[in-house]
Amino acid sequence: MQITLLRAARLQAAIHETLKGLKISPRAEFSIFADFDTEVEAEKNKLVAAIEKHSKLTAALFEVRRLTARANIEAGVSGLLADQAENDMRIELLSALAAVKPFEGADISRKRADRLATQPHQASPYGRDVGPKETLDIGLLDAEAIEAYGVELLEAKKVKVDLKDRLTEKNAGTTITLGPETAGLLKAEHLL
Repeated sequence: MQITLLRAARLQAAIHETLKGLKISPRAEFSIFADFDTEVEAEKNKLVAAIEKHSKLTAALFEVRRLTARANIEAGVSGLLADQAENDMRIELLSALAAVKPFEGADISRKRADRLATQPHQASPYGRDVGPKETLDIGLLDAEAIEAYGVELLEAKKVKVDLKDRLTEKNAGTTITLGPETAGLLKAEHLL
């Protein structure tokens, strides 16, 4: 049975959810009035069935993962994912650079520093004398550089959209073929 990479991703998530929902406990509580021979045996049978189901679903999950990994490499999805991660890091950097205040010039910075230095001391609520602030936050980039980073940021965001579209296209157009046993199991579990 052939399925697209998009469907394979959803299928993997569904198998994970099914596995999480399986109750596998090697212990059980019984009433003190229970017929231990039959009730314990029934619980053992449920446990064995759950373990077997878990094992088969786990095998199916990793068959889908292996097939998906191979298809991702063959279709170039892995390379696009690396490009996307690189572009996301670039967007993060450019966003920080494009958002700073520009360098205001040495004269203005000096005036701000002088104004801070001449502020009177203030008493703190804890009884200590607090002097003026002794540091200035000064942007290091000029307005032109910040604007250039903003333009680069817009371009990187366009690249992000393009990469996302290309990934969606590849994921929708690339298929994997599930083995008949796996397909049968997943259909029986209503996952396909």
